[in-house]
Amino acid sequence: MIKFIQIVVAVLVIVVGGYFIKNTPSAPKIDSSVVQGEGTVINTSIGELLGSADAKRCLVGSNDESGTTNGELFVSSNSLRGDFISSSATQAAVDSHLLIAGDSAYLWSSTSKEGIKFSLDSAKSGEASGIDFSAKKDYECFSWSEDPSKFELPTDTNFSDFAKLLEDAAKK
Repeated sequence: MIKFIQIVVAVLVIVVGGYFIKNTPSAPKIDSSVVQGEGTVINTSIGELLGSADAKRCLVGSNDESGTTNGELFVSSNSLRGDFISSSATQAAVDSHLLIAGDSAYLWSSTSKEGIKFSLDSAKSGEASGIDFSAKKDYECFSWSEDPSKFELPTDTNFSDFAKLLEDAAKK
């Protein structure tokens, strides 16, 4: 059980958390059917985006010696969804996802039908997610017509509560 926790957390932290550590923006492709108006580059943080009153779709990306990561964030009504694709010369493309809704945050990827659920407080502290909610990055953001389906969890992924996994592992 401990090995499972370590593997899942390591993969998710590397793929999703590592993405937010990178600073070099690239130019992801824009699907004009879901955005309205011109994009604006803003230097902000995940925490600030989450607290934004305006619905936004933001594009982010990086390309360096460790590989390429491109993603988009959908922000609406104190909810945030991030979809990312990461690849490198030695690794096939991996999709990873972050959803923050209510008091919970969820991480999952294309490498497994298992995901992790944790409290938003532990996500913001970085202890469960590896994401720095206060780190400022450049995001190219567009106004966006809200789509509630963007904030639904996948039905084919089983989410385990991170705090419970740690508690159970400590008992063994």
